[in-house]
Amino acid sequence: MYKYYPQNKAIAKLIIGCSLFDPKSVLDLLSKDKDLAIDVLAADKPYYNMEDVAIMEQIIKGFEELPDIATHTKGKLGLFGKETDIIICPYGHKYLPENNCCPTCGTDVRGLTIDDREIVENFKTKVQVIKKELSGN
Repeated sequence: MYKYYPQNKAIAKLIIGCSLFDPKSVLDLLSKDKDLAIDVLAADKPYYNMEDVAIMEQIIKGFEELPDIATHTKGKLGLFGKETDIIICPYGHKYLPENNCCPTCGTDVRGLTIDDREIVENFKTKVQVIKKELSGN
C-alpha cells in the first residue's frame, strides 16, 4: 500500500484509518520525502514489537537529522536595521536566528511547519510509551 502512496495522497487516510502503520515503509518514505512520512506518522498498528520500536527510533533520528534547507546569511531586517545574521526560510522570508521558525510562515530551518513538529513530537511520545510498555517498566 505504501508504494502507491506517493501517487495518491488519499491513501494516507486509509493507512491511518485502518491502522496499517509500517515502520519500515515510513522510514523509506522519510528518506524520499519528509512530508509524505509526516502524513502517516499518526497511524497505528494492532500490535508492536521491539523491532518496530528500533525502526521507529530510526524514524525519529531521521527527523532530528534533516538537513537545513533555509539559507543562513548576513543581511538587514527592516529599513534602518544594521547588518546581522539572518535566516531566509525555504519560502524566502527573512528572520533572526533567535526565532525557532519563520514568523511569517512558521517553517523552521529544516522545512518543518509548527504542525509538522507537533506531529513528530507526538510520535516521539508514542514511541516512548510503546517502548516502556514492551519492556515491562
